[in-house]
Amino acid sequence: MPSLDEDEHQRSAADLLTSGVGRHDRCLIDVPPKSELLAEDDGWADDWPEDANAENTRLIESNGVDEFGSISPAVPSQEEKIPYPKSVFYIVVTEACERFSYYGMKAILTFYLKFRLLFSEDEATVIYHAWSMLCYFTPIMGSLIADLALGRYRTILYLSVVYLFGNLTLSLSAFTPIAPTLPRQVGTAMFGLVLIAIGTGGIKPCVSAFGGDQFVLPQQARELAAFFSIFYFSINLGSLLSTVISPLLREHTTCFNDQCYFAAFGFPAILMGVALMVFLSGTPLYKKVPASGTILTTTASCIWLGASGKLKALTGKVPSRMHWLDHARGRHGDAIVEDVRVFTSILVLYLPLPLFWALYNQQGSRWVFQAAKMDGKVGAITIQPDQMQVINPLLIMLLVPLMEKYGYDLLAKAGWLRKPLQRVVAGGVIAACAFAVAAILQAKMEYNDSMGLERINVLWQVPQYVLITLGEVFFSVSGLQFSFTEAPVSMRSVVQAAWLLTTAVGDLMVVWVAHSAKLSSQTYEFTLFSCLMLLDMIIFAVLAHFYSPYRPVPHAGTAQPSSESDDETLALHGPRLSTPFQPLDHDSVVLPDDDPTSYALDDEETSVYDSTRPPPVRPQYEALNGA
Repeated sequence: MPSLDEDEHQRSAADLLTSGVGRHDRCLIDVPPKSELLAEDDGWADDWPEDANAENTRLIESNGVDEFGSISPAVPSQEEKIPYPKSVFYIVVTEACERFSYYGMKAILTFYLKFRLLFSEDEATVIYHAWSMLCYFTPIMGSLIADLALGRYRTILYLSVVYLFGNLTLSLSAFTPIAPTLPRQVGTAMFGLVLIAIGTGGIKPCVSAFGGDQFVLPQQARELAAFFSIFYFSINLGSLLSTVISPLLREHTTCFNDQCYFAAFGFPAILMGVALMVFLSGTPLYKKVPASGTILTTTASCIWLGASGKLKALTGKVPSRMHWLDHARGRHGDAIVEDVRVFTSILVLYLPLPLFWALYNQQGSRWVFQAAKMDGKVGAITIQPDQMQVINPLLIMLLVPLMEKYGYDLLAKAGWLRKPLQRVVAGGVIAACAFAVAAILQAKMEYNDSMGLERINVLWQVPQYVLITLGEVFFSVSGLQFSFTEAPVSMRSVVQAAWLLTTAVGDLMVVWVAHSAKLSSQTYEFTLFSCLMLLDMIIFAVLAHFYSPYRPVPHAGTAQPSSESDDETLALHGPRLSTPFQPLDHDSVVLPDDDPTSYALDDEETSVYDSTRPPPVRPQYEALNGA
C-alpha cells in the first residue's frame, strides 16, 4: 500500500487529468484501453514526448483505467486496514488544555473587571460581551489565513503563540509590581483580552478540522466519528475542571494581601503553554494539508455580483434574471451559484438566532453577578458565585448522550419535535423560560433586600441553569445538525462562519441592552430578554415553516428513499447526528470542507430510513463532487 504522501500525489496527478474547470464538474478524457496504452508497438504513442509516455504509464499502472477509459485514482479498499493516526492524540490533548485555559480565564473575568478593575456591573457586562463578540468575529480571520496563506497547521501554531502572550499579559495585569496603578492594570488587561480574542478565535475554525485532516476518507469514517466524540468530550472536560479550579484559585490564594487574580489567570496561561508544547510535539506525525483557497471569498464574490447585478437590472442597465444570484453565473458557473443559493436560504433562517446566544452567554455575566448577591453556604462548604457555571458543562455531559440514545426516539414516537427546526424552536422557548425563572428569582432577591430579610441560597439558581442547558441541547445541537446536513459540502465552512457570527451578534445585543437600555431593575432586564426570546421564536417558526429543504440531484451511488413512505419518514424526522457527544462549545467543531462522510453512519444492519428513529447523516458527496 502506498504511503499517504504517495497516495495524495497519485490523487492529485489523476485529478489534473479528470477534473473540469469548476469545483463540482468532472469531465472524462477519451483514453484508449489500458492494453493499448501499454503496448510497445503502437505507432501513435511514438510521437509523444518520452517523459509524457513514462508519466502516463506510471499513472495507469498505479491507478488503473475505469470502464469509460478514464484514469481512476487508486483508493485503499475498505478491506485494507489503515492505521489509526497517532497524531490525533496530540490534537485532543491540545484542545483540552486550550479549552481549560479559555474557560478558566472566562469564568473569573467578570469578577476581575468589577472587583479588581473597579468597573460597574453594567460596564463589566459590556466589556465581557464585547470581548466575547470579538472572539466570534476573529474565526473569519483565522479561516481566511488558514485557507489562503498558511494552512491549518501553521495558523494554529502562530496564533497559539499570540494566544499564550495574551494569557500572560492578562495575568501580569493583576501583578502589582508590573501594573501598580489602576490605569496601567486596565490598559494591560484590555491588551491581553484583545490578544486572547485573536488567538482563540483564530484557531477556533482550524483545530477540529485539522484533526479531521489526519484521517483517510471514506475508509476511516467511523474512526473520524470516534475522534469527534473524544474531541467533544475533551472540550467538556476542560470546561468542567477550569470552572471549578479557577474560582478556587481566585478566592483561596492571596497575593499582596489581596485575592490572587495573578494566580487565577496564571494557571490558564500555564495550561495554554502546555497546549502549545503538546501541539509542537506532534509535528512529525501530522498530515499537513496546504492552503488551497477558500470558498469564503468565492461566496462573497458571488453574492456581490448577484446583488450588484440585481441593482443594475432594477435601473434597466442589464436584463433581469429569475433569481438575483443568476447574475453571478457568468463568473462562477452554475454549480457554485446553486450552492450559494442554498447558503442564502439558510442565512435567512439564521437571522433570529443571535438572540438565543444573547441569553445563553449571560451565564458568565449577569447570572454571576446575581449569584454574588446570594448566600453561597451549603452545609460546610461555600460555593463561589462563578462556580455555579459548572452546572452547564456537567449537565451537557449527561444530557447529550441521554437525548441521543433515548430522548429523541421517545419524542419521535410521541409525534413531538421530529424535525431539527422544531427542536430549535423548543430550545429557544426553554431558554425564554430560564430567563423567566431568573427574573422571578431576581424579584424575590430584591424584595428580601428591601425588607432586610436574609439572602436567598445560591442553589435557587439551579433551575435556571438546568433550563438554559436543556435549551442549549435542543437549540445548538439541532441547529448545527440542520446546518451541516442542509448545506452543500462546498458551503460547510461558510455555514460555520455564519453560525459563529450569530453568537457574535448575540453578544452585541447584550452590549446594547446593558449600555443603552438603562432599566431600573435587573428583574425588568431578565423579563425583557425572556419576552423577546418568545417573540423571536415565533418569527423563526414562521421562517422555518416556509423553508424549502435542500434536495441535491440524485446521482448513481447516492442513497435514496426506497418508497414514498420512507421519503415521508425522512421529511418528518430529519437527519440526526450519530456521535454520542456534542460540543459544549458550540463553535469549536469544524469539519473539513470536502469531508464526504462528516459523521459515522449507523450500523449496517440498521436501515437508513428506519421509521422508528431519525436516519443518520448521509453524505451528499457523490451528488456534489462527481461520482
